[in-house]
Amino acid sequence: MLQVHNLTGALFLNRPVSRGASCISTYELTVHNPVDRKMSFQLKPDEPLKLGFVRITEEQIDRSLAEVNDTERSQKERIHQARIRCKKIRALLRLVRAFGESEYDHENTWMRACARPLSEMRDIEVLLETFDLLFENGEKKREKSSRAVRTWLDVYVKKTTPSSKKIEEALNLFGEQMRRARGRMEKFPIENHLFPSFAAGFTRTYRQARHAFESAYSSGDGSSFHEWRKQVKYHYHQVTLFRKAWPPVMNKVKGQLSKLDDILGSAHDLAVLRELLHKKAKRAVGAEALKKIDDLIQTRREQLKDRARFFGARLFIDKPGLQEHHLRKWWKIARQQKSMKIAA
Repeated sequence: MLQVHNLTGALFLNRPVSRGASCISTYELTVHNPVDRKMSFQLKPDEPLKLGFVRITEEQIDRSLAEVNDTERSQKERIHQARIRCKKIRALLRLVRAFGESEYDHENTWMRACARPLSEMRDIEVLLETFDLLFENGEKKREKSSRAVRTWLDVYVKKTTPSSKKIEEALNLFGEQMRRARGRMEKFPIENHLFPSFAAGFTRTYRQARHAFESAYSSGDGSSFHEWRKQVKYHYHQVTLFRKAWPPVMNKVKGQLSKLDDILGSAHDLAVLRELLHKKAKRAVGAEALKKIDDLIQTRREQLKDRARFFGARLFIDKPGLQEHHLRKWWKIARQQKSMKIAA
């Protein structure tokens, strides 16, 4: 197993030294400027789209391999980074879906399967943190009913949290699956000159996020809000990919999407906690204690939903066709600007 140690600068695995039929066995370590590390997850106006796709997907896979094998990081951080890498790749795959539906379905399903065991571990880990955030003022936490639920939850988390060995096995399996995916990225059927198809992929994600926003508030159920959050996350990553279309504007949109994602993420964590307590804790803590916690959860979720509504109303105000029109025009201008070597 490859060990990655702390080095000055941003470290990741850059390219294979030897390649087998279905996996990569050995990597070279390369130190990159930290700025380059932040800037790599974006398409470049002067780069052929096929090369950009392959560059980004392979970089994300290589970095995920470095991160999950970096034993100087905590297991929590390694899980977090692995999940982010998969989400980024899946967002990029959505851009190129029109180039090959079957290839998209295969790779998207593969990436989702890679991350799923780690996502389940993460959901368990944040239960206590989510519960404690209900009592930020520290007052109601002293109530007997609240302490009873907290004690039950603590026992549940300890019982269900995988051992350190199991987590390492899951991280190792994740790495093996990502290695197998790496060699397939360059085979994805993308034509370099068809930027409108990339823009259409961006618009499709925006349209889905906009529709999910409307559905979430018309239905009000937790699953609809969770679906909206997923689409917001994909849109966020795609805005990052097209940052160079117009950096000042895209950076501002990206920042607002990040805030919205945090709000929806907190609401989802509360929904997971509430579902668990209703399924598992009622007999142990009693209906009265559970109702008090449930009231707190529901109040907090409604507050978060109210905040999210105003972010959504602004971020998804445009019709999808207008979003695509702007992106195509901005990208064309960015290419002209790059060819003239004029700073953005």
